[in-house]
Amino acid sequence: MIREMSSAADLPAKLLEVDEAVSLAISGGSKVELIIACSLPNFLSKLEGYNHDVISGENIPNGQPMFSCAPLKNATLARNTWTSIMKEVAKFFSKYGDDVVFIIGNEPETYFAGNSAELFEIFEITAKGLRAGNGSVKIGGLSPSRYDLDN
Repeated sequence: MIREMSSAADLPAKLLEVDEAVSLAISGGSKVELIIACSLPNFLSKLEGYNHDVISGENIPNGQPMFSCAPLKNATLARNTWTSIMKEVAKFFSKYGDDVVFIIGNEPETYFAGNSAELFEIFEITAKGLRAGNGSVKIGGLSPSRYDLDN
């Protein structure tokens, strides 16, 4: 959802796309985990302009490794923008209370193009942004499929 954004202005429409499914699940008695899989929007990512197909694993155009997540650009603006986006996400879903929880990072050793320090930076600023939007939000993660993130 968020990765496809071309700017922060795209966020309201993206939230509405997800909200319908979240509302339906909760009205049926379910709890919802929203996974923020280190999926920075391309405009904030070090891999801006790098096209990749995370569904089939095909790399476009020149056989680069497939990553669906990349570290933040080395810029305060990128960090502040990401934190603001996460704040708005948490505010938006706060209407569901404890029925919505956020999981930051999903198998980062498989899908993350950075090192562990960059991953922990994303986790930290994502969590801070979520907490700024909803101080009682439930946050979990990281959820690696194996332990060694740097190898």
